[in-house]
Amino acid sequence: MLDAEGRFLGYRGTGTDVTTEVEAGLRAEAAEIRLSGAIETIADGFALFDAEDRLVLCNSKYREIYAESADLIVPGARFADILKGGLARNQYSEAQGREEEWLAEMLDAHRNPKGSIEQRLSNGRWLRIEERRTEDGGIVGLRTDITELKRREKALAENSAALASIVGNIDQGISLADADLNTVVFNDRFLDLLQFPADRFRQGSPFEAFVRYNAERGEYGPGDVEELVRDRVELAKRFEPHCFERTRPDGTVIEIRGKPIPNGGFVTTYTDVTERQRHEREIAETSELLSVILDNMAQGLITFDSDLVILAANERAEILLDVPADLLRPGISFEGIIRNAAERGDYGPGEIDELVAGYCAKARGAEAHQFERTTPDGTVLEIRGHPRPGGGFVTTYADVTARKHAEDKLALMNQQLQANAEELKRSNAELEQFAYVASHDLQEPLRMVASYCQLLGRRYEGKLDAEADEFIGFAVDGASRMQNLINALLAYSRVGSKGQPFATTDCNTVIGATLSNLKVAIDESGATITAAALPRVRGDETQLVRLFQNLVGNAIKFRGEAPPEVKIGAEPSDDGWLFRVQDNGIGIALQYADRIFQIFQRLHRTGEYPGTGIGLAVCKKIVERHGGRIWLESEPGNGSTFCFTLPAEGAEDD
Repeated sequence: MLDAEGRFLGYRGTGTDVTTEVEAGLRAEAAEIRLSGAIETIADGFALFDAEDRLVLCNSKYREIYAESADLIVPGARFADILKGGLARNQYSEAQGREEEWLAEMLDAHRNPKGSIEQRLSNGRWLRIEERRTEDGGIVGLRTDITELKRREKALAENSAALASIVGNIDQGISLADADLNTVVFNDRFLDLLQFPADRFRQGSPFEAFVRYNAERGEYGPGDVEELVRDRVELAKRFEPHCFERTRPDGTVIEIRGKPIPNGGFVTTYTDVTERQRHEREIAETSELLSVILDNMAQGLITFDSDLVILAANERAEILLDVPADLLRPGISFEGIIRNAAERGDYGPGEIDELVAGYCAKARGAEAHQFERTTPDGTVLEIRGHPRPGGGFVTTYADVTARKHAEDKLALMNQQLQANAEELKRSNAELEQFAYVASHDLQEPLRMVASYCQLLGRRYEGKLDAEADEFIGFAVDGASRMQNLINALLAYSRVGSKGQPFATTDCNTVIGATLSNLKVAIDESGATITAAALPRVRGDETQLVRLFQNLVGNAIKFRGEAPPEVKIGAEPSDDGWLFRVQDNGIGIALQYADRIFQIFQRLHRTGEYPGTGIGLAVCKKIVERHGGRIWLESEPGNGSTFCFTLPAEGAEDD
């Protein structure tokens, strides 16, 4: 205390105990240190801004997250300036192209926090930002790295989309029920197969609703609806695996498979097996039919798989191989059959195991094969092996003992036939030569007889009695007809022995020569001969002229009251070319169709129509020499058509 002049008079004072305040300050300082340490231990980025939006504090994780602008994140820095600095350094990829708009959105979200938002940085990281207002008007915020979560969400979305695509496109119906028997998900095929109306059932519909709908429309047959529903719901609550088939009223057969899933509930698949069941019935019927066929085959048959194990065998194989039935059951190895045959000596002498191993090795590498084996009792078996697709083979066994005996007899008969054929060939050649020589040598004495008979007729005609004149006339006529027959026989014999080598022949030229040779007969009869464009053939031109000349000549000779009309044509056939010579003559009854082609066969008396009865026989021989055949189509009074075939141009000589 001081007096008025400022001199010290003494003092007066109070003492205050500040222990509490000092301790509180020390505790606050310690708490601040602990708070800073705690903030640093936070896995997320942490930041505190005051009421003026200045940074009070943050942890190192916050600066690490915003590494590009970490030097700007210091106490006292405004949030807007930190944000703008990061934006200038391209820290925010989501802001590219809309920087001003993005900045305004982020500042508004910061100043008016309403929940969490997501932010994507240019380095690919994703952040979840959660901010709250403090009581003094500041803002506290967390930045959580959700990059891995976003990756998982993306993968889950892709998997879910793929799963949805699979479920939506598979041919099976699928439904998933939870532990409370509510349908979590089902696909369109489920609704389609079971014919559930889409507008009535949705995800979350109770399983009981589906069951009730089925019961009400009679899917489960007659009975009390409530009881039918209760029984099926109680069965479903057991959550046990199940598989059964249900035939719908329209005949569709649905296979239903249910399987429990972890944490309760079950997944059920619905498959339309109507067609499969039909195929199974067909397979069963076919298998039964095949079994009947196999057991009634004349051949033995065994089918082996790629491991030489029997798949099927018939009773005939058992009989032919003379093996016990147990050796031919499905599942028995090929080795058992071989061993049985080797042990009884079917393969001759030798060590059994070596014989078995050798035959099995051959069978494993065998391709299609065929051979014969004579059993000890003399039976000859023909064995054929055919590889199966995917491995294994089918073997057939046929008893060809009788056939072998027949083949031996046939071989002997063939030898005899060959000898007879050679003898016949020689005899035919001699006969042709004899016919030629005989007819040629008979010409001279016959001409002498005919000449002297004609001389007698001229000299003594009218000088002897009428009977003598008649006898002389008969002699002259007989000699003349004999001369004609000999000439015809000579021509017939020359078809096979005096023919020319075959060459390409134009049938139009042949017809030209034919009509030229028959000009007098054509003119006298007033005949009309028409021929279409004819092909080129392989043949003897001289004989072909004779062929057509005989046929056209016959058409003119055996004409009716109307002038003869003859049409000649040809068309391709399996034998080369089919020719037709059609006339409007008197026709021939088909009962004589074969007889007219025989030598010296006539259907009319000698005086009715001229000729020797050998013309059509010559035609037949010419056609057969060319490798063809000739036949008649006719009926009395309606004309005749002679048909014959000739080889086409370029055909090989037979």
